Amino acid sequence: MIPTLNGTTAIRRSLLRLERCLTNALRVATQEFNSTLNRGAAEVAGDQFITKWASAIKGANSNIGLGLSLSKSVAGASGVDWNLVWEGPTGYSQVYTHFSMDIEGYCFKGWEASSSRFVSLSIENSVTPVEGGTKFSFTITEGKQYLDEKPIQNLTPEDITLTLNKKGIITYSQITSLLYMGQGAYDVTFDDSFSWENELTMRVATPK
Repeated sequence: MIPTLNGTTAIRRSLLRLERCLTNALRVATQEFNSTLNRGAAEVAGDQFITKWASAIKGANSNIGLGLSLSKSVAGASGVDWNLVWEGPTGYSQVYTHFSMDIEGYCFKGWEASSSRFVSLSIENSVTPVEGGTKFSFTITEGKQYLDEKPIQNLTPEDITLTLNKKGIITYSQITSLLYMGQGAYDVTFDDSFSWENELTMRVATPK
């Protein structure tokens, strides 16, 4: 069945909403993982966000008979695959789903496609002492696939949390400077000294 113009518009809107949903679910899952270091809890948080979204969008579009189902390689609550890797200087979060869509109001059935979102953060292995603190560089990107990654250009100091583990004592560092260098790369300066005996942890909340 070839969809009508209105049907095609409805499909495009639904796909854009799904992409935004995955982006927000990825943020929720990553924040949960950063807080708990528990992948299972992070995936549950992301699944719950998507499940609520899917139920809400079908209810909001019941007048056109929108049907949406998600599936993945391993059976799960919301039909989504998660990949959360944040143990080293380069970390990333990825969410993937295969979905099918029906819009009965436009006599359209059987649309199938895949959608994914990811965010990647890489900290350069170089820390420089500066007056009043320490400076280092990092790069952050996002996209649908790694081949089409795009830089995140609008971070603010409020989006970043830095902690230092000094022999078991956790301290929060204040960011005194954040400079965007282009292509997703930033220079950040914080008001504390750093040695390789300490563990530096960086958390970033990507802007909505």
